[in-house]
Amino acid sequence: MKRSYHVPELVAVLLAVFYTCSPGPQNAGVWPQGYTADSLPNHFGKIEISDNEPTEEGVALGRFLFYDPILSRDHSISCATCHRQEAAFSDGPKRFSEGDDGAMAKRNTLPLFNLAMMPALFWDGRASSIEEQVFHPVSAHDEMNLDWDIAVERVRKKPFYFDQFREVFGPIPIDSILIANAIGQFERTLLSFRSRFDRAMQREIKLSEQEMEGIRLMGERSGGDCGHCHSAGPNSTFGNFDFSNNGLDKHDQSTLYRDQGRALVTKEEHDIGKFKVPSLRNLAFTAPYMHDGRFNTLMEVLDFYS
Repeated sequence: MKRSYHVPELVAVLLAVFYTCSPGPQNAGVWPQGYTADSLPNHFGKIEISDNEPTEEGVALGRFLFYDPILSRDHSISCATCHRQEAAFSDGPKRFSEGDDGAMAKRNTLPLFNLAMMPALFWDGRASSIEEQVFHPVSAHDEMNLDWDIAVERVRKKPFYFDQFREVFGPIPIDSILIANAIGQFERTLLSFRSRFDRAMQREIKLSEQEMEGIRLMGERSGGDCGHCHSAGPNSTFGNFDFSNNGLDKHDQSTLYRDQGRALVTKEEHDIGKFKVPSLRNLAFTAPYMHDGRFNTLMEVLDFYS
């Protein structure tokens, strides 16, 4: 394939503009004091909060559960095992995450940030809320592989959690919904909004000429034409909240998709081969790319789209 001379500029803008400056706590950090979204930059728009609005105590409880292997069958892995903060809460650079007893995931692990802005979660959109998303990995055989009844019993028997749940939710028996709510409160506060792009939007800095050229190329049909799926769009996620078939696998009379994607959820033929359009934020930390992690570098991604 003849590579366009524009590709290096696109790689530069993707790496330099859309990831936040450091992969530590301030990268995908928690909401400011009081746990409201009011302090987010104006270009993010308004984040709608469910009836499970984060509180300081609830977020702390959810964080304990997120890092505690108590929710896995053999107490060997936690949510954080496959969603590591230093990798923008993805499992990069692994192509597939390893779950209970060495079982390998069938899809690349998506990062966990800015989830409150997304109407559907997972590559196939099977969950419509953060709390619903929490239920899947705990019981999945290739992830934590634990029956929820056992998970609830374990948490109930731990005095620390008994006291913490009582403080956050009141004198209500601990169940799977409360556990999901607690983890959901923590995950809802994992936000990424301090990239160079964000700082430029707030007029704190000016982007370089190369970065400006990269943004132009992303948006132009005669350039990269990335913007129809990865525009600044709602809440500046650089994803369109939709599901697309980008041609990774051919589908004709002789070839079937290895993974039918969205169609496994909707049972609709027109959704075969469609996957969630992911956010372009934090790309420096979340390689490899695509639902099956087939591309190790952004150059490979852009070569494919070229």
